[in-house]
Amino acid sequence: MLRRCARRVQGKGAAVSKAVDCGRCVAPAAADAASPKATVVVAVYNIERYVGACLESVCAQTERDIEILAVDDGSTDGSGAIVAAAAARDGRIRVLAKENGGLSSARNAGIEAARGTVVLFVDGDDLLEPQAVERVLAVFSAHDSDVVTFGARCFPEGAAASWTVECLSPVAGTYEAGDLDVLYRYDTKPYVWRSAFSRRLLQGCDLRFDESLRFGEDMLFYFEAYPQSRRTVVVEDKLYAYRVARTGSLMDASAADLALKVGKHLDIVERIVASWRRRGWLEGRGARLLDWALEFLSRDLFACENDDMNWLAARLGQVLGPCLADGFAEGIDPASRQLLERLASGRPLGPLEAKAVLWRYYRHRMGWRFCLDKLRGAYDA
Repeated sequence: MLRRCARRVQGKGAAVSKAVDCGRCVAPAAADAASPKATVVVAVYNIERYVGACLESVCAQTERDIEILAVDDGSTDGSGAIVAAAAARDGRIRVLAKENGGLSSARNAGIEAARGTVVLFVDGDDLLEPQAVERVLAVFSAHDSDVVTFGARCFPEGAAASWTVECLSPVAGTYEAGDLDVLYRYDTKPYVWRSAFSRRLLQGCDLRFDESLRFGEDMLFYFEAYPQSRRTVVVEDKLYAYRVARTGSLMDASAADLALKVGKHLDIVERIVASWRRRGWLEGRGARLLDWALEFLSRDLFACENDDMNWLAARLGQVLGPCLADGFAEGIDPASRQLLERLASGRPLGPLEAKAVLWRYYRHRMGWRFCLDKLRGAYDA
């Protein structure tokens, strides 16, 4: 599998001089002297087999000055009792019990309640490495950053796809305000638990998870957070332990149906484009977003059955096509423009033409070597 070189872009001349203005950012209320250094938000829903170990890993942090917000999202198993027992043992745990609203709703409740200057998110079936908070706080202090992104290990060992392991093994780099290179690296997304955020960014820019998006909400969050960060630092440290998708989980289920997976990825792209359009960010930045979106979607889209592929391709053309018409595609890669214009035409693709269209896109965008390696299966996860 290809590991693309992640460039260190500190001080890069192409970066703009300030973070993208959302038009709503305000200074958050200052933390009082009694506020903890960090808040760890743990989302909990029907994970009684795992949540005890998760909370133990958070309580065992070498940095003791933390608050732990265990957000019980309406669990119907024994998770609530386990969380309550943990809170009785450790006064740093605050339990937020709420009606079921989904993962995004649970995280948003945590953001609203957070008092720490830095906020981390942990899924209740995963683990936080012992020095995670201490290391993150040191980076925030040294760089005065708004986002710190780090690596993670997968467990059980050997269970994760090679792409996931590569994605969670980032190359270090520092990105000043407005430098969106960090956004388009493959190893700085798509799981929000592999980043820590300043409360200043979350509350000052009113950053929240989209509660109507039940899959891929982390990707949308990154596409709204990174552009508004005054400084982002990526470190190579693996500070999180990610439990590879359990059987029956949403990620596991979506992988079983390629068309469903592409449809959900299209939902993500549609929300990102709508968000950027609403915030006025497409001007001067739309071309790179379109390049990313087509690369993100094209492989799986063209691997679908022909009827599904044409339905999804037409929808993709409807989502991205207006960006061409509105002049937001200036500077787009020629191969991306050619592919997007074909999809936006609305004409159905036959199986042979679909293969030819995808081949031309890969050849011009990625090069001959990529195409030949792809034929040999070298880029399969």
